[in-house]
Amino acid sequence: MRGEQSNINNHFPWQVLQIFSIYRLVIACTLAVYFVFEYRHVLFSYDLLPIITAYLIFAIICIVIGYQKKHEFNKVCIFQVLSDIVFLSVFLYLSPDLVNLYGILINATIAGGSIITAGRISLVFAAFASLSVLFTHALLGSNVAEMRYYMESGIWGSTFFATAILAFGLSQRVRRSEALTKQQSEAIAKLEKLSNLIIQRINSGIIVVDESERIQLINKAGWFLLGTPERAGPVLLGDVSPLIASRLQLWRADPHEGKEMHENLINNGLLVQFTSLNQGALTEKATLIFLEDSARAAEQAQESKLAALGRLTASIAHEIRNPLSAISHAAELLNETTTLDAQEKRLTEIVRVNANRMNEIIEHILQLTRRREATPLLFKARPWLDNLARELAFSERQNINIQVNVKPDDLVLFTDMAQLQQVMFNLCENGLRFSKEKNGHASLVIQAGITEQGMFPFIEVIDNGPGVNQSIEQYIFEPFFTTKTGGTGLGLYVARELCVANHIRIIYYSAEKGGACFRLTFPSMPGG
Repeated sequence: MRGEQSNINNHFPWQVLQIFSIYRLVIACTLAVYFVFEYRHVLFSYDLLPIITAYLIFAIICIVIGYQKKHEFNKVCIFQVLSDIVFLSVFLYLSPDLVNLYGILINATIAGGSIITAGRISLVFAAFASLSVLFTHALLGSNVAEMRYYMESGIWGSTFFATAILAFGLSQRVRRSEALTKQQSEAIAKLEKLSNLIIQRINSGIIVVDESERIQLINKAGWFLLGTPERAGPVLLGDVSPLIASRLQLWRADPHEGKEMHENLINNGLLVQFTSLNQGALTEKATLIFLEDSARAAEQAQESKLAALGRLTASIAHEIRNPLSAISHAAELLNETTTLDAQEKRLTEIVRVNANRMNEIIEHILQLTRRREATPLLFKARPWLDNLARELAFSERQNINIQVNVKPDDLVLFTDMAQLQQVMFNLCENGLRFSKEKNGHASLVIQAGITEQGMFPFIEVIDNGPGVNQSIEQYIFEPFFTTKTGGTGLGLYVARELCVANHIRIIYYSAEKGGACFRLTFPSMPGG
């Protein structure tokens, strides 16, 4: 953008000089035409013909030089203005009765040159013009002995200096105004760039549409929530989301229906809010549309309620950890003694198992409070998922079957590898366990690809276990919710929090052949 602005600034003075050169050509042509039709007039001299012809050629040459832009601008401008004064002085000498006409033309030349150069050189123009007119009148006075020419020289010299001073002041004001306009335009451009960066980084979807429902602005979150790839150029809202477009039309017809529309759109996975951008006498009905993931909105409401409780729980967990370690260690020492009978050993085993369970809960809670910031990296999905499957097979220490499908084979992900591995371990271990409980053997399918609606990478973890009862689907990501005996209820909650930190959308739905399916949808690649 700065290069463009600099290019414009370099060409602008030449454009002004070209306008001045065209003005010179018009004057030369006018004088030539007038001489052709009025050459017998007493005011004209036959000697004017070669001078007018030379001035006409000079005007054409100035236009050509202005188009070429090969020479230093100030030198070209000064040379042209001084040449104009010389030519007009010669015209004055050959037809002295037209002194008023030539005086006005010289004033116009001084004014134009002063505005274009915008410096104290304007006083040089005035002085040179005054001396030229004085010298011309001196020649005329010596020939016809008319002293009135000297008085006219003084009068015109005064007007030349007055014109130069006024033009200089005007040019300074124009330059200051131009500098202020440039400064303001640069500030506006910076603010526009800053606001665009802020809008693009907002997690909520933002769409601005005009009166004809043409999208003027949409951020990456908006494309992501709509489930469509980013498109260049003007796009109609109806082509991207017919449902939102129809709701917008209803809202524009009756803005009080906004709340009802929100409720209808929640069932489609989005919470939509319409806000009018019309101000004052604006006739165009611009509308700002906010998009929120309805599931995420509900999660945020739930998180705000659990925030204070979470901090309290973390504090309590930290205080419980030390005495719990003492209890667990004492139970292990007691279990190693030879004086205990079978029932007493069973009781110490219960103490040890439940102490370990409580310690696991505390570890999950402290892990949430110590969660580090995500550091996303680009990596290929196929080798990473294959390595994950091998690590799962080694850690489970049992005969398991994990099938990995990746299409396209060169699929690339952009996220924190360590945190994604923690999420995948959690989902896969759950899937393997439930598959074994139902079928007697642990099996799992991990498939990755690109969403059908847009260019967003995804990973799905599919098991053939019993699945999740529809009545409790909405609670599975809440903390401490579990259907497993002895479970902590924090595994999926931790997975969800890690996904949020990496801008990954995690959802659950029932698999087509039974079982559970967890889908992770990743944001698009940087710059994509």
